[in-house]
Amino acid sequence: MRIEVHPVSPWQANCYVIGPNAGSACLIVDPGITAWPALEGVLERSRLVPSGVLVTHGHLDHVGDAHIVGARFGIPVHCAGPDQPMLAKPSLGLGPQAVPLLEHLIGADRLPLPETVRGLSEPFELAGLSVTPFPAPGHTQGSTLLEISDGNETVILTGDVLFAGTIGRTDLPGGSMQAMRVTLRAILDRFGDDVPLLPGHGPATTLAAEKATNPYLQPNFLR
Repeated sequence: MRIEVHPVSPWQANCYVIGPNAGSACLIVDPGITAWPALEGVLERSRLVPSGVLVTHGHLDHVGDAHIVGARFGIPVHCAGPDQPMLAKPSLGLGPQAVPLLEHLIGADRLPLPETVRGLSEPFELAGLSVTPFPAPGHTQGSTLLEISDGNETVILTGDVLFAGTIGRTDLPGGSMQAMRVTLRAILDRFGDDVPLLPGHGPATTLAAEKATNPYLQPNFLR
């Protein structure tokens, strides 16, 4: 599997370009604000053509340029239902106090809604890859882990749920520490220790590494 990561936005969110080793199709995951200029060059140089946009959750740093990529290639944007309103109104995920910042960054508390928006609930095939969504509320209500496989290799994109050494914040609208604990316990039950975890910020890790070192995956926190 071919995987490229490009940190984008003022928050340095990870935007991923993922495709099979053979062929020109690919998936774009989490094209946050400012992602498109970098993606345009990457796709042109590598001769890759996106088949779909996937977002792990609805925050601006992960979806801000999703409508641009969708329109440029005429492809759908896949986002879990609870977070879809944020695609058009970013402050729904950041709170009213963020409106001045949004006006500074994008001119208004408004983004063009992608022409085609689809949910993230059932497994599907796209760009020669298998995509299995895993609902993971806690950071946002619609946060979703994405298990992506080419049949030989599997990775899990964790968005802002689980990072190397920590977890996503739960104090923004739609966040819940109680829901996050349930999600983290489900992750431990569902996924293997050695599958690569590709987070929404920072370096890749594995569940084995996080079980050993991440304070939020220890029994005394998850009780």
